[in-house]
Amino acid sequence: MGGGGYSEGLKNVDKFDYVIATHVIEHIPQLILFFQDIANILNHQGKLCLTIPDKRFCYDHFRCPTSFAECYDIYIRRTNILPFRIFDELVERTVNNAEYWWKEKNNFEHLPKQKIEFNIAKEKYMKALDGEYFDMHFSVFTPETFLKLMYYMTWYNLFPFKCIEFNKTETNTFEFNCVLELEQKVMIEGSIENEREKENLFNLLNENYDENCSIKTIENLMIELCKAKNDLLCLENDLQKMLLSKSWKITAPLRKIRYFLRYFLIDKK
Repeated sequence: MGGGGYSEGLKNVDKFDYVIATHVIEHIPQLILFFQDIANILNHQGKLCLTIPDKRFCYDHFRCPTSFAECYDIYIRRTNILPFRIFDELVERTVNNAEYWWKEKNNFEHLPKQKIEFNIAKEKYMKALDGEYFDMHFSVFTPETFLKLMYYMTWYNLFPFKCIEFNKTETNTFEFNCVLELEQKVMIEGSIENEREKENLFNLLNENYDENCSIKTIENLMIELCKAKNDLLCLENDLQKMLLSKSWKITAPLRKIRYFLRYFLIDKK
């Protein structure tokens, strides 16, 4: 998006009804600015159709997902040089096989092990610190983390789109799709369009959250574990009280007689 972006480069042509970006946005350093720039070349209610690689099922598998905080920092600094992301891709790059990762989601066998990978990553990282540009996957997403990014951009009035279609990653594939429709009123805080889109994205998040890496899942597991521990302590306390109770001691002979009768007279039949 050098030299003024798409809106500057296409200022002398008619606006578009559709923009299709297949495996594009992960290569864009300034994502928030990208969305705002694309809005300037679309007609009202024009569509931006995105196909995005799902990091879980490609060579980005072990990488850190892109956050809104990271995107906003880049947006404010207006930089195309992202040394951290260059280093992140080169160090963490792994097997690029969707079917494999669908079967082996939690397999760490293919964590990078070659020292040469680190040396190459370090060399390009240092060059990037000096201002050299490299084309990388600057952003990595799962369906959940991309929806979260759109949710935050909508909340903070940075995103002139509403999501009208969202398709999560299909089994044994490595990409998901969404269709965004230009709606400038979404950027107006408190507008009907803004409130509706926040609710829409919230619902999509609930439908598409990532069971393997979602913080909600970790929190729920911790809650269930604490509850199970408390239940076990309660049972142990109840058992101790019962064993120490007078009624338990008094009825001990009767339990022995019942055991004798059951074992010798009933079970032996």
